[in-house]
Parts: sequence; structure tokens; C-alpha cells
Amino acid sequence: CQLDVNYQSIAPTLTSNRECGNHVMSCTLGVTYQSKPPTLTSDRVCDNVTSCSIGVNYQSEQPTLTADRTCGNAVTACQLSVNYQSIAPTVTSNRFCSPVTSCTPGVSYQVNPPTVSSDRSCFLITSCKLGINYQSQLPTLTSNRVCGHAVTNCTQGLTYQTKQPTTSSNRRCSPVGMCATGQSAISAPTLTSDRVCGDSNGNGPHFSTANIAEITVGGVDYFCVLSRVAVSFLSSVL
Repeated sequence: CQLDVNYQSIAPTLTSNRECGNHVMSCTLGVTYQSKPPTLTSDRVCDNVTSCSIGVNYQSEQPTLTADRTCGNAVTACQLSVNYQSIAPTVTSNRFCSPVTSCTPGVSYQVNPPTVSSDRSCFLITSCKLGINYQSQLPTLTSNRVCGHAVTNCTQGLTYQTKQPTTSSNRRCSPVGMCATGQSAISAPTLTSDRVCGDSNGNGPHFSTANIAEITVGGVDYFCVLSRVAVSFLSSVL
């Protein structure tokens, strides 16, 4: 018989020749491998190639026609909130973990938290519009800024701006003053300046002293023209 070609099917006797009628089995690369080589009297033995467990381990040595696959590498586990799976493991490659994105305080905030298989999502923080609205709630690392308050508008002839609005504070409007007895207006009030008064002798200008009280109730400013009695009363209690 010819080694690795055929092997003995019937042994020889004193009266008969050996018969080599059996062809040697061939293993299939990647499917089976030789676990026992053929001899002149026995066939080759082929066993199934080992399969690695996806997500548990992966191939460290690939199979050959004479050697089994080796699954010696344990798959890396990503750490929640530290890194996340950006490339999934296969039977021949490891899991790849990328660093989790960090939101920037005051610039961006978290919309979706990270998982072991997805990154953190950060959105840009909303900016309030100067002169239109201002911040009612500060942003955090997990919530957006809230611009819930509309900026107060002063009323021509009744109030004027004494403090400009910012993106985090309201406009301040103070009551327009009234000229005292014997005085007349030299300059009319605007939305950003008070009435200016002067007396009949040409003395002035004088900024008016208004008999107007500003009272805040429930966050709303009220302006009231006061009588002498009311002025005396408010002076005694405020």
C-alpha cells in the first residue's frame, strides 16, 4: 500500500496477497483537521474544528489541516461610563472599546447617557436672546438652559430703563418722575431717561422727584401715583 494514498483493506495470508482497496480520507480546511494520521493499515482520522464562542473568546490560532483552532483569547469587556463598544467582537477578533465622550460644562449637556454599546450624546446649550428673554433655569451636565422669562419692556412716558437686560437678568424699569409745583419739564422722558424739570426762574435742570411708589407683588412691578397722605404713610412703613 502507498502511505497517504491508500491503506490495507485485506491483510495478506500465506495464500493470498494484501489488498489496498481503501483510499485515505482527506480533511477539509477550516471544517475538519487531522487528529490521527493514516498508516499503511489504517485511515486518517478527521475531527471537527473547534468554534470559538462569540462574545466570550476569539481565535488566537487559526486551524490547519493538521491542527485545531485555538480560542485562547478572552473578549475584552467595556466599562460603563468609561468606554463603550465601537467594534463588536467576532470569532476571529476582539471587541474594541472607545472612550466615552464628556460634555463640556456651560457649553453642552447630556441628552442620552452612555451604555456599554453606545456613546454619550451631548447637545449644545441654548443661548438666551439678549433683549428678548433671559435665563430662568441654569444648565447642568444633564439639562439644558431654560430661557423662560420674557424681558420686561418699559412704557413710554410712565417708566424708563435704569438697568439694561442681560442673558441672565431682566431689564429694570423705574417710574418717570413728576415735576414739583412751580417746575416745568425741560426734557421729556424717553425709554432710557427720566423727565428733567426746571423752575420758572430758569434754575435747573433738576431731575424730578416723583411721588410714585414702585411695589412688587408676586414678581410683578406696580407703579402708583401717591397723594401726600399716601407718601407720608409709605415713608413711615417702608
